[in-house]
Amino acid sequence: MSIKHFTDYLFHNGSHWNRIDLGNGLQLSIQGGMLNYCRPRQHGLRANQYTEWEIAVFKEGEMINPQCKSYEFSEEDNVFCYVPTLKVQELFEETNRLTKEEVERLGS
Repeated sequence: MSIKHFTDYLFHNGSHWNRIDLGNGLQLSIQGGMLNYCRPRQHGLRANQYTEWEIAVFKEGEMINPQCKSYEFSEEDNVFCYVPTLKVQELFEETNRLTKEEVERLGS
């Protein structure tokens, strides 16, 4: 089964984009807006208008570094910064493929 594009799971609630629950114990926060590490840094755009995104990975409500590939990761803010849309999709697919057992070991 192929995985849909991450933007198919996003909706904007007026202040930020929703988190995507991956069903394996992880949630992805994929954000674009004036206060995020994204391009363009503007509020009110549609998902397809952003070229780079800020991403946080949550496990049990806490932000973690999932140690995925070599994306730029801000240890200070605990987020991936300025991630191009194609790389967001790769990260989305990579984290979505993790089993619950693999997720348990993350952040340990």
